[in-house]
Amino acid sequence: MGEIAKVPELVKEANQASCLHNDIPPFFIRHGSKDPLVPSEQSILFADEIRLIAGSERVTLEIIEGAGYGGAQFETPKNLEKVFVFFDKSLN
Repeated sequence: MGEIAKVPELVKEANQASCLHNDIPPFFIRHGSKDPLVPSEQSILFADEIRLIAGSERVTLEIIEGAGYGGAQFETPKNLEKVFVFFDKSLN
């Protein structure tokens, strides 16, 4: 593979933002602020890209303060309800 700075074409292919267009389906992005695997800044940047390319109505971003990579904080009744509302709105 190599260092990412030395393989820019592979980095571009791996970047999900390269697949964005103005007619994408809605996104619901939820990320833990204490995620030890993927920095929450990546979700923030991705949501910003969606807003720029497709409009702010195409993305919902929530950073769950103190949450890690998945887990109980994502599965509270309140947080699950937000997911169900998003799907109801997006699929109708």
